Amino acid sequence: MKAQRYDLIVKAEKKVLCFEPWRFQPKVERMIELIGCFGRFGYTTVIVDWRGLFPWSEERFRSRFAYPEHGIVEAYKEASAGNITLLTRLPCGSGMGNFLSHPGYRYLRNHPSDPETIRAGSQGAAKFVYDLLGDIVALIPDLAGIYIDPLPRQTVDQRYLEDLLGSIFPGLFDLTRGFAVIAAPYLSKWFLEEKRCTVLQAPPDIFFGADHTAIPPSLELYLHEMPCAGAVAEDRRALEHSKTLKAECISVSKKIDECWRIIRMASEDSYLPAMLGCTPEMSRAILERYADEVKTLLEECERQFAEVSRLFGPFLLPGILDRWIESRIRPVDEQIGRIREKARMVEVWIRRQ
Repeated sequence: MKAQRYDLIVKAEKKVLCFEPWRFQPKVERMIELIGCFGRFGYTTVIVDWRGLFPWSEERFRSRFAYPEHGIVEAYKEASAGNITLLTRLPCGSGMGNFLSHPGYRYLRNHPSDPETIRAGSQGAAKFVYDLLGDIVALIPDLAGIYIDPLPRQTVDQRYLEDLLGSIFPGLFDLTRGFAVIAAPYLSKWFLEEKRCTVLQAPPDIFFGADHTAIPPSLELYLHEMPCAGAVAEDRRALEHSKTLKAECISVSKKIDECWRIIRMASEDSYLPAMLGCTPEMSRAILERYADEVKTLLEECERQFAEVSRLFGPFLLPGILDRWIESRIRPVDEQIGRIREKARMVEVWIRRQ
C-alpha cells in the first residue's frame, strides 16, 4: 500500500527535496527542526542521505558526529507529523567512503585505492548492501520507503550501473516488500517497467548547493533557496536572514580569491629578469608589498568569518564551522609566511653583494 500511495504522489508531481546533512552537519535538534519545516516550504517528500551520520550497527561505519538513534527516530516522527514522506537513500554504489575506507572492507572497493565505490560483482557485495538496508529497517520499522541513487551527482557510468543493478538489485527488491522503492530519474531505462519500483519524473531539489568548497553549505545559508509559498512569518524572516549570511560569505570568499591572485602575482613578479628592470631590491620590495596586501585582506576575512560564526555557528555541531573557516584561512596565512621568507632571503643576498 505504501508503494502504491507514493506512486500517486510522484505522478502528481509534488515537490521532492534531497537533504544531505553530512555535508555540513547540523546539531540533531536543528536537523529535526528543519525536516519539520520543509513541509511549510511546499515539499511533500524529503530524501535524506545520512551516510556516516546514521547510527549503523557497525560502529566503524559511523562518523564521530553520528546522530544518536533517538535523533533519527524523532526526525521520522517529525516528518510524519508534518505529512512529509521521509525517504532514506540506501548506500548502494558511490558515496560509500565511510564504509569501505576501513582496511577490512578493501576487498569490496571497485578500485583498491578508492573507497567511494563498491564493486558490485565482488563476493559479499550484495549481502553488504542488504545488511545496510537491514540496519535502516531495524531502526525505523514504519519506514515509508528508500531512495536508490547509486551515482549521486556523478557522471552515469552505464557499464558500472549494469553490473550493480544485475548483481544487487534483484535480491534487494525481494527485501523491500511492504515499503516503497523510489529510483533517481536516470534509472528509468532500467526501472520504468519495474512494478516494485517508482522512478522520479525529475531530479529532486537539492538543499545544499554545489559550491560548498567556496561557501559552507550550512543550513542557514541555503534556506534562501527554498520557495516562499506557505511559509509563515518566522520562515520568511529566516529566508531573509539566510540571504544576508550568504552575501557575507560570498564577500569573504571573493577576498580569499583576491588573496590568492596577489600571492600568484608576488611569485611571478619577483622572478622578473634583470633585463626587464627587476633588480634584487625591486624584487624584495615587490614581495614585502604583496605580503602586506594579503595580510590586510586576510585580517578583514577573519573579522567577517568571526561574525558569520557568531550568527549561525550555534546551529552546527561543535568545531564544524571553525574547521571549515580554518581551511580557508590557514593556507593563505602559510603563503604570507613563504612570501616574507623569500623577501628575507633576497635581503640576505643583497647584503652579501
